[in-house]
Amino acid sequence: GGNFLWSLGGISYGDWVLSIDDYLPNADVATFYFGYHEGYDPTAENNAPPTSGFVHPYTYSRILFLLDWAEVRFPVDRDRVYAIGNSMGGSMALFLALHDPERFAAAWAEVPKVDLSNFEDSALNPAAFAPLWGAREANLMTDGGVGVYQRLSAPWLAADNPARCLPPLYLFCGRNDVVVGWAEKVNLIQSFASSRRGGFFFW
Repeated sequence: GGNFLWSLGGISYGDWVLSIDDYLPNADVATFYFGYHEGYDPTAENNAPPTSGFVHPYTYSRILFLLDWAEVRFPVDRDRVYAIGNSMGGSMALFLALHDPERFAAAWAEVPKVDLSNFEDSALNPAAFAPLWGAREANLMTDGGVGVYQRLSAPWLAADNPARCLPPLYLFCGRNDVVVGWAEKVNLIQSFASSRRGGFFFW
């Protein structure tokens, strides 16, 4: 429904809107609600892809900070916090539920990119993300000692630590989606099945 730069629609009187934006002030556009390399300059154009170092979850950490802030300052029922999003916001909802499942009662993701390490049948170019995170082959480290392209792969996250409970997941995707791709969704569904995860998948 918009962001803090554009007008927000569908807001009722008395509603509070905490707008979690992810825009960068350069041609790289956004961080997919994750973050970027420690040497990345968000004010510069043509950042070179890093080949070593650490990728920090700056944007992701800011989202969790905002949730913490809201839960302290508003009468929030912590058992009824949901992650919902569309497109890149759907990716955010999915990764929130998979990486921090204890914080969410359920997640709803519409047409998300579910695997930033898989660009099969996708119009997205992996080179566009290399200035932020490095090349896929480098798989630079991020939080928890996990490579960034594992950390941004929902199939990998779903299969990792199968004893960890996940909230119910609702995923809506298009089999003919040529922007984010369909093959990655098959991998995610297979990962859920092999890990005995629960979820609802619509396509």
